[in-house]
Amino acid sequence: MRVGIAINPMSVSIANYTNNLISELVKIAKANDDFEIFLIDLFTGKIIEDIPPENNLVQIMKHANMLSFLKLFVRQTIYSGKLQSKILEKKIDVVHIPFLGRPAPPIPFAFSKVKIVVTNHGMANLALPKAYFYRRNDLTRKIFDRTQVLQWHLVRDRLDAIITVSHSEKYNIAKNLWIPLDKIRVIYHGVSDEFRPIGNKRALKETLIKYGVTQPYIFHLSAYQPKKNLVGILKAFAVAKKKYGIPDKLIIGGKQPANIKGITKSLNIQDVLFTGFIANKDLPKLYSGAKFFIFPSFHESFGLPILEAMASGTPVITSNVFSLKELGDSIALLVNPHDVNEIAEAMYILSTDDLLRRKLRNKGLKRSQNFRWGVTAKKHLKVYWEVLAS
Repeated sequence: MRVGIAINPMSVSIANYTNNLISELVKIAKANDDFEIFLIDLFTGKIIEDIPPENNLVQIMKHANMLSFLKLFVRQTIYSGKLQSKILEKKIDVVHIPFLGRPAPPIPFAFSKVKIVVTNHGMANLALPKAYFYRRNDLTRKIFDRTQVLQWHLVRDRLDAIITVSHSEKYNIAKNLWIPLDKIRVIYHGVSDEFRPIGNKRALKETLIKYGVTQPYIFHLSAYQPKKNLVGILKAFAVAKKKYGIPDKLIIGGKQPANIKGITKSLNIQDVLFTGFIANKDLPKLYSGAKFFIFPSFHESFGLPILEAMASGTPVITSNVFSLKELGDSIALLVNPHDVNEIAEAMYILSTDDLLRRKLRNKGLKRSQNFRWGVTAKKHLKVYWEVLAS
């Protein structure tokens, strides 16, 4: 069986998934004569046969704005059409498009003569109110998203299988895109091996100093989107400080807009630090050094950061909705993401209850062992074989 993985510049999280998947599939291909893997580059119009071993093959989108999405959309549509003959020349049996969700499958693949598998990473814009995604004058984005939903409707019957990342997202996709449940397969992401408890106190201390962090601290990590509920976290932290007097600082990792820092000032809370971008190599240490990790999003299709925290030995507060409940039920402290006082009380409880933190730490470490990229890749391979046989 010959499988072609479609690539082009992607967001950080989807590039992480795709890079890890390709890396593990390459290992499988080297050990099996009946499986070959190719890369179909929809950005350059090339098919790559000799895949290098490094785990950074997919480019990260430098500017994740509406204009960059539109340029990428046009380019991948053009090359999707031009590459169809090359795909047949290489005798590729299955094409996997791994970067979908709000962007729909490129139209030319609806007319492809090979089997088509896609990964839909989630469509929060169909699960949450529009206010979480659009400004009042955001007409271009609204039109683009609507055209992408229509495009999903156009190509859905041509798709041989749809992979998504949680059971909650499976039902969201099925309901809103009118796709039969039996066509959608759930395969969880993996957690990279570097996420583990850090025993080297010197290395931990050096990393904390690098970012200006002192313990004890609560850690949050996200690239800003309203659905990440960062405003709710800040408000809850203000309550936890003023009402309960917790001693911890709040460390916000990831690039955040200026207005978020303005909200911090308006709440009159002092112990908040915005680190900005955090290098991947430093993330395990920042997770590991935290008293706990907080991630009460309004919606996540998967929620990889809570698993990274668990694998790093850090207790977690997260939401009681969508995939976060699916992954964190009985493993993390679950809260209503819309209730600031409930989040604040959870912060207080986890800040002061050493026994509960140890209990959640142990549960999280055990739970995270079930999420490995090698297992994820084997489940994808099973889907490829199934659609080829169908």
